[in-house]
Amino acid sequence: MVDFTAVPDYTLDEDIKRNTLLAEGENGAEAVRSKWSSSKSSWILVFRNRTSVEMEAVRDFHALKKGRLTAFTWNRPATVSEAAIEKTVRFGEDNFKFQQNKYDNFDFDIKLIEVL
Repeated sequence: MVDFTAVPDYTLDEDIKRNTLLAEGENGAEAVRSKWSSSKSSWILVFRNRTSVEMEAVRDFHALKKGRLTAFTWNRPATVSEAAIEKTVRFGEDNFKFQQNKYDNFDFDIKLIEVL
């Protein structure tokens, strides 16, 4: 069962990072190797027009995890080619920023980073 259950607007902004070392020799030959055994993903989750109860639930979870300090589980939403999958992630920021548009209406984004 996943720890983080807040459902964002369906905007899946995913970034897949591979950390590759490249060394070029004097004769032009290249030595290439991967620093990681697999790629590392991150996601930006968008929350728009949320109530104070919804915003405070995410804010309180962020505080409970002490921002980027503690990892937790989250279900990456399904895509056209992949089923939903449970990922171990952490928050990408130590701060939690939100915008209040009007009474009981909030917008905020959060970044999640995969923990390998």
